[in-house]
Amino acid sequence: PKSTQSKSHKFVHILNKELVNLGLDVKTITPHSQGSATTEIKDSVVVKRFRYLPEKYEIDSSISDLIKESKVNVIKVVFMMVNFFVFTFFECLKERPAVIHGHWAFPGGVIAFIMSRIFKRNFIVTIHGGLGILEKFKLLRRISIYALNHASLVIANSNYTKKELVKMG
Repeated sequence: PKSTQSKSHKFVHILNKELVNLGLDVKTITPHSQGSATTEIKDSVVVKRFRYLPEKYEIDSSISDLIKESKVNVIKVVFMMVNFFVFTFFECLKERPAVIHGHWAFPGGVIAFIMSRIFKRNFIVTIHGGLGILEKFKLLRRISIYALNHASLVIANSNYTKKELVKMG
C-alpha cells in the first residue's frame, strides 16, 4: 500500500530514523490517513496507523485548521483523540517501551504523559510549533502545560517555540 506521509511530518520520520541508527527500537503511532497503510516499516522505523473513522472522513489537516472549518469537525477530533489514547495504551501494554516520546504538546505530549503514568516510564516531548490550538483553548493549554512540566525532557524546534512555551508556563 501507498504511504501518504505528509511533508510536514517528514521531520518526525527523519528523527526516528536517526534514533534507529543509534541502535534504538522505534515504533511510531500516528492517526491513519487516506491511502496510507495501517502498518509499514520504513527505514527500519515501524509505523503503526490507527483508524478512528471511515477512511473518507479521516482528518487530513491540522486540528486547529479543521476546527476553524466547522464546529462539526470537533467530533472527528474527539474520535481521533479517543482512538489515539486507546491504540497507544494497547501498544504500550504489548511493547512495554523503555521511554515514551510524544510529538507536539497536544495531543502527543498529553498522551505520552498519561502513558508514562500508567506504565511508570519516563517520557519526552518534542514540540514542533503548532501551539495555536493551545492559545485558542484554555483547558487544552492547562492540561498540556501540566503534562509538559512532568516530562523528563521537552525539546523545542526553535528558540521562538521555546519562548512561547515558557510564556505559557
